[in-house]
Amino acid sequence: MLAQILNLDRQIFIYINHLPHTPLFNDIFLFFSLVGVYGVIWIILSFILFITDKIKNQKEILTLLLSIFMELFVVELLMKNYFARVRPEYVFKNIIKVLSISSTYSFPSSHAALGFASAYVLAANRRKYQLLFYGLATLIAFSRIYLGKHYPSDVLTGAVIGVVTGWVSVKITKSIKMKEYF
Repeated sequence: MLAQILNLDRQIFIYINHLPHTPLFNDIFLFFSLVGVYGVIWIILSFILFITDKIKNQKEILTLLLSIFMELFVVELLMKNYFARVRPEYVFKNIIKVLSISSTYSFPSSHAALGFASAYVLAANRRKYQLLFYGLATLIAFSRIYLGKHYPSDVLTGAVIGVVTGWVSVKITKSIKMKEYF
């Protein structure tokens, strides 16, 4: 059963990775991949939103930073080193590579985890924008497969970890009383 799941994972990866790679598509997915590094886009979005309601958004920024640190600890330090899954670029000879070779492990996707954790945190207080937040997280996650960096299971697992991390961060910071510092 596991062999069949891994085989399906590889087949889906090859299919997505072999979608048309025009210069425009490459630039679009490179953009989404690069803005997802270390949650930079989410921190920028959070600071932009901070301007509208400082006290409410101080807690949101704290929650976002907590979720980012939790994700980095769980995914980058623990899970990637434990599972040590080699990236597709080392496994397949016929993949389309747009970025240089990565030196870290593949499972789970930190981009997806950060994206979905941040989307959860931001959507918790801004339900009318949740489609935008989750859409951005999805594009960031999809870009990682398109660019040949992750298998679909890496991205799906990262997304689940991200939602759980976001939920835990919201629960932790919900009871904290905030004062206006800015």
